Amino acid sequence: MPKFNKLKLEQAILYFAQKIPASFASKVKLLKLLYYLDFDHYEKYGSSVSGDTYLRFDLGPVPKHANRILKEMEESHKLRVREYRIKREGYKARECYEALVEPDLSVFSETEFEMLKSVVQRFKYWTGNQMKIATHGEAPWRLTGENREIDYRLAHYRDSWGESTKELAEEEDAVLEALQRSNFFERATEELRELSVHEQK
Repeated sequence: MPKFNKLKLEQAILYFAQKIPASFASKVKLLKLLYYLDFDHYEKYGSSVSGDTYLRFDLGPVPKHANRILKEMEESHKLRVREYRIKREGYKARECYEALVEPDLSVFSETEFEMLKSVVQRFKYWTGNQMKIATHGEAPWRLTGENREIDYRLAHYRDSWGESTKELAEEEDAVLEALQRSNFFERATEELRELSVHEQK
């Protein structure tokens, strides 16, 4: 089992929060960036960067220690959380992270730093939802029970995927946006309410 390295996890978070545009650096996305960093490096070199344990949740793979460390980094003023309001009806404000200090890149090996850069380049403008859908299509998430620990060795059995996964997520976002613009959810809720009143009579 990989040995957890808190310092590397912290510095990876800072690097991602610094390099990803602030409005895209949501918590869901940061957690998925860490997953790709660790599992891509394990697949290519046989070792995880952070050594963290990943759990299989509905939102995709989640590093076990990340939530606690994110909170600690906020409290120590290494990270700041800001709200970005999306100017579309029905969309909630998105909480995103900004780095307040420079990451210490000296903690990473050459291959680890190259993987950090590769992950940023690959996913820079993906949304958290697009990344969630991408992880749901891969063996580590698909072959692990709910809330269970994900075996790093499953990195070797991941499906090949690329822009098609992103396009699928973008189509899902477009459908959701169209439904929200047409007030579909409000009308459906009202119809259900009227039906419930009718059945009670």
